Amino acid sequence: MTPKKKQGASPDIIADTDLGSLLKSEVGERPRVEVRLLKINAEGKLEELSCYPLSYYGSCPNVGDTIVDGMLGKPSFYSIQRRYFVGESAWFSGWALIVREIDPTGPPLKLWEEWQDATKFWDDVADQKAEELHQSILRSIQAATKRPEPKKPPSKTMPKTRRKRIPKPT
Repeated sequence: MTPKKKQGASPDIIADTDLGSLLKSEVGERPRVEVRLLKINAEGKLEELSCYPLSYYGSCPNVGDTIVDGMLGKPSFYSIQRRYFVGESAWFSGWALIVREIDPTGPPLKLWEEWQDATKFWDDVADQKAEELHQSILRSIQAATKRPEPKKPPSKTMPKTRRKRIPKPT
C-alpha cells in the first residue's frame, strides 16, 4: 500500500490519509509494525526465528515473558532477554526480541500439555456445534422441500339402490 499525498500539501510531504492504517497492511504486503524473534546461536551470531505482524501477539511481549512456539509440532520454549524498538523507516518499524531457549521440563511443559488438551476439547465442542447446525439446516431443508401427499379427489359414492331382477326370456 503506497502512501497517498495529502490534499494541498507540498509535494515532498507525504501523509497517510488514515492514521489507523499505519499499523495495517494489505494482504501479501509487509506489515508496517512487526515483531522479530532472534536467538543468539552457538557461534554468538543472531539467528532470526520468526517475524510476525504486531497483531499476531496482540501487543509486544516484554522482557521476562516466555514464548512457547509449537508451530513445527514439537514445542520450543524461549525467554525474552532483551527488547529493542527498531525504526527502520517512516513506514516500517518493529520490535526485535532477543530470546534464549529454556528448559521445558516442569511448568512450561505442563502448560503446553494443558493448552493442547483444552484446544482439543474446544475443537470437539466446535465440531459438535457445527454438526448440530448442519443437522438443523438439513431438517429445515427437508421440511421445506417435502412434497405433501397428493389429495385424493372425493369419491363419488352412489347410493345403493336395489335393482329389480328381470327374468331372462326362456
